[in-house]
Amino acid sequence: MTRSSLQQMVPRPVALVSAAVALSLLGDSLLYAVLPTEAEAIGVPIGLVGVLLSVNRFIRLLSNTWAGSVCARLGYARPFTAALLLGAATTAVYGLAYGFWALFVARVLWGVSWSFLRVGGLGTVLDHATPQDRGLLMGFFLGISRLGSLVAVALGGFLTDAIGYRPTLFLFAALSAMAAAISAPTGGRTPPRSKEGVTRGITQRPDDDPPPASPRIEAASVDVSRRLWAVYACGYAHGFVMSGVITATLGLLLKTLYGSAIAVGSLSVGIATITGLLLSSRWLIDFGLGPYLGHLSDRLGRHRVILAAFLIGTLALAVFASVGSLLPLTVATVAIFAAGTALSAALDASLGDLARPGQQARVIGRYTTFHDLGSACGPLLGYALGVWLGLGLMYGLGLGVFLAAAGLYASTFKQSAEA
Repeated sequence: MTRSSLQQMVPRPVALVSAAVALSLLGDSLLYAVLPTEAEAIGVPIGLVGVLLSVNRFIRLLSNTWAGSVCARLGYARPFTAALLLGAATTAVYGLAYGFWALFVARVLWGVSWSFLRVGGLGTVLDHATPQDRGLLMGFFLGISRLGSLVAVALGGFLTDAIGYRPTLFLFAALSAMAAAISAPTGGRTPPRSKEGVTRGITQRPDDDPPPASPRIEAASVDVSRRLWAVYACGYAHGFVMSGVITATLGLLLKTLYGSAIAVGSLSVGIATITGLLLSSRWLIDFGLGPYLGHLSDRLGRHRVILAAFLIGTLALAVFASVGSLLPLTVATVAIFAAGTALSAALDASLGDLARPGQQARVIGRYTTFHDLGSACGPLLGYALGVWLGLGLMYGLGLGVFLAAAGLYASTFKQSAEA
């Protein structure tokens, strides 16, 4: 599959929504890069920076389900556009605010906004996908949307040094506001039809009065529900390990092993620089390989890709837990980020495989809640165990979480196949 063929395979609404989410992520991603260094200048105690960077995740544990319910009633278009505008407003507040509480409120509102952007974005992709291209389109959405994070970190830091913290955020707020105009055409499209003949569109709503179900249909519904819960558990594991343990503690691991710098030939490279380069590889992989790894799940099957990704991630975590050399750690970092990208695209596509017509928004809301719960628990448990028991056991915990999720997924879908 070439880039030109990929462009032909991606529906216009999916491309527009992906670009809109990328623009909306600029302000949030920039904060992670520059808030620790700018905190004192804007009146935020350094000890509270972590609160500001994490409160948006915790509020999503409440707002994800709400976003799913709202989108199920109203469709995706209007809530998605409103969330884009709210996201642009919060980015502007980051630039205007002085002190902790104004930024705290803005971060809470951003968490709500992101719930609607995630549900609306994934829902739009599922509405325009078929079983033959769900993985590809989910990978495309993941890659393009995360391009916003990559640009924010790479370009935002430079702009902050060049023109200042507040002007950079105002620029990003204006670009985020443009996202609402970019995504506007998706609200007026006639819903396309899938190959199964089911109408798919971003304004799709659930049936108010579904017909009575036969015993066979009820049994099938229970089976689908069981498989969905297995996917939710895998989403928790993905969030716990990828967004929680690895992303949050990679810098701590390198600092523990090497101190403040690493000698590379005659040069001394700071740990922060190396950490930044390794973490940015995650977004590069999302952008460069997301569609292809997602397409792999379309061709080989979700089950094979999901279980293979868990296996690769488990092996990488074993390296993190036991090896102290930079080269193996670098290979393990790239490997687990690639596995995480494949896992994310395949799990997201599985939601479309399993969700009943009209129930996608609620299913996405539940799935993102489990994923965010894992992302929130990962740093808390990871750092606590890392300090108490050591970093090796912390990565061992992540390995155990991946193995448990893979085992649950394999056993659940094996039972479904045998039923």
